[in-house]
Amino acid sequence: MKIYRNITLCLVACFVLTLLSCKDSRKGEEPTPTRPHKQEQKGQGAGGEQGGKGKEGKKDVHKVKTLIIEWEGHEFISSKRRRTMHYSEEGLLTEDITEYLSDGGVYEETSHIVKAYDAQGNLIQVSNLSRENSEDGARTSYYTYDYKANLKGQLTTIKQYDQADAPIQTIEYTWRAGRLQRIESFPAPGARFAKAYYRDFFYEGERRVREVRNGTYERTRPSTVITREYDSKGRLIKEASEVPLAPEIFGGGGYRWFYSYTDATYEYDPQDTFLSRLYYLRRKSKDRNTMQRTESEHEDYYVNQRYDNRGNVTQRLHVQETKGSKPKEYLEKFSYTYYD
Repeated sequence: MKIYRNITLCLVACFVLTLLSCKDSRKGEEPTPTRPHKQEQKGQGAGGEQGGKGKEGKKDVHKVKTLIIEWEGHEFISSKRRRTMHYSEEGLLTEDITEYLSDGGVYEETSHIVKAYDAQGNLIQVSNLSRENSEDGARTSYYTYDYKANLKGQLTTIKQYDQADAPIQTIEYTWRAGRLQRIESFPAPGARFAKAYYRDFFYEGERRVREVRNGTYERTRPSTVITREYDSKGRLIKEASEVPLAPEIFGGGGYRWFYSYTDATYEYDPQDTFLSRLYYLRRKSKDRNTMQRTESEHEDYYVNQRYDNRGNVTQRLHVQETKGSKPKEYLEKFSYTYYD
């Protein structure tokens, strides 16, 4: 799982920045996925587009300087938690801090990420200022681009280093005709966290991409395959995954693999708000596990309840439903500061 989360970090760095920061969908922090072969446009980072006043002189809801999110009622969080995100005037996420309220009534950091960009708006450095390393062991990551490919630049390498500035791994990106073809990891000798992997991308038209993930350290394991489909705005609307779990051994040395299958669809808020470019509004999924011989259906959605004077959401209900079980509800509150 550490490998896949590290892979996800790489894509986020190359394209639209979210979360990674926003990486656990069960915690109400799901970033809106984007096309893996399209690079983020300047001013369209995790904060969405920036601009002046909107229609009829109304102030732009996307001119956000700081966004603070507070969660209440999560059964897997024993104390209050908040996340503070700082954005540049171009809409790029520059600092991301997650804290929890300790028993002593003081907020303590669990994550503190700082990001830097070049003149084109490309991510060039990510620094983890937390007391502990990130899950992939990286303390600092540096990004290199090929500006001859286009004016925006195409990501070519990511070099990651640990807390002692020792190299962890180099991740290389291969492109063809402006489309990402392969991501491949080359761990540094002796690196504890890194494992070699590669993943290839295959395109079916402009809006459908198939991703094939492989670990070069376990060649006998089948590939993980993820197929994604996007709308005209580059937002993920369908996703299907096939993940090998473990082999089932038969007599005589034969075997076959157990798999986990997921089919999901995504819907988005038609109202143009700051959050509508960060999160989906509704996700429906069907899961099947051949090892456990189980099938389940899930629905994850948000109900907007309150807005500020610009029209940005200040309170919403996060609802998680599993067929045959009682729905779970979590309250999320948002506060903003603006550049104008």
